[in-house]
Amino acid sequence: RSIPCRQKTMSSTSSDQQSPANTHTHTNNSSQLAILSSGPQLTPQFIKNLCKQQNLYQTPHLNDKLYLHHKGLRNLDSHGALLPYTNLRALWLEGNALKSLSGALQHLKQLRCLYLHQNLIEDISGLEGLEELRTLNLSQNRLSRIEAGTLSTWCPMLNNLNLAQNKFVSIEDLGDLCNLEHLSVLDLSDNKIDGDEETLVDNFLSKLKSLSVLYLKGNPVVNRIRSYRKVLISRIKTLQYIDDRPVFDDERRCAEAWALGGVKAEQEERKLILQEKRDKEKQDLNNFREWQRNARVKRLQKELEDKMRERIARLVRPMLYNFEAIAKQINDEFRNIDPNKDVALPIVDENFEMAPYEEIDAQKCRQLFVEWKDYPYEKREIPASWSAEQKAEYEKSESSMSD
Repeated sequence: RSIPCRQKTMSSTSSDQQSPANTHTHTNNSSQLAILSSGPQLTPQFIKNLCKQQNLYQTPHLNDKLYLHHKGLRNLDSHGALLPYTNLRALWLEGNALKSLSGALQHLKQLRCLYLHQNLIEDISGLEGLEELRTLNLSQNRLSRIEAGTLSTWCPMLNNLNLAQNKFVSIEDLGDLCNLEHLSVLDLSDNKIDGDEETLVDNFLSKLKSLSVLYLKGNPVVNRIRSYRKVLISRIKTLQYIDDRPVFDDERRCAEAWALGGVKAEQEERKLILQEKRDKEKQDLNNFREWQRNARVKRLQKELEDKMRERIARLVRPMLYNFEAIAKQINDEFRNIDPNKDVALPIVDENFEMAPYEEIDAQKCRQLFVEWKDYPYEKREIPASWSAEQKAEYEKSESSMSD
């Protein structure tokens, strides 16, 4: 019985002796856990190191974009690290653990694109003063309400807004988004928005004058509105894309006909669209056939012109052998007028026409050419210098012309 007591006494004594070291170790572990739980600190040096890794400028105000995504950040304004980056136009902050923006972005007056998805943001305070902001992504956060007079006042030029996968439950939770005059892309998918057709369309969507792309799938209101897609297309004329597919002209015509006359009017409109397509196909076929006929006529005309050109060439070819004499005659006449003038010999191209080095030479040669053509056939003499082949070719051309 005494042995256990002795062991107990020894163990208690050893624990008392080691308690200071254990306490120091426990303190270090607690401090490390506190640092890990707070995440990395956004300091000026931290951002400069990132800029160096991403081949960005080390001088803050020269950067127009900054990548701070997936860094485990929990706070943005603890050290004022973003203050020197006044010329940023795009800022990536997704995939962090941000709960609020707390005024860390108000000085970014030129910011155009801001990506804050996949965070823990519960309110949009901190976006004040971003009057040039065009694109804002707040999807996959914890937003449950947007206060009236906030986003439409702070970011009046907003064009693309993504609020998917948040905690909105009604249209009233979206505040005054309908006052964003330039908003053309709105993503509200996978929330818990509920309501009726009047609340959704009349009181909200119809007031967005520039809305062209809308995502609403994954909300109870979609199942509550009967013929949901037709209602949106017929009531919102600017929509070009809804949820998973675009809005084509034929679908819009059918939806508008359905809104005016029900299913029967929609069926009549579909028949009319089908007939129009058939008429267009028929007209296209007729146009193609007309094009074929015109091309055939042009080809035949070209073939005829080529044949006539060949026959004329056969007639004119014998005269080409005497062009040197004609050129000499022209040069002699010009030298009689002006002996100091050097006149170039006429040049004949592949079309048996003279290339005019000087306009007066060409005119003179054409005149002689016309005179030679008009000379009676019976008075034309074959030059004595011609070879037998040249004479045979000339006689062949003469016989073809007589034919």
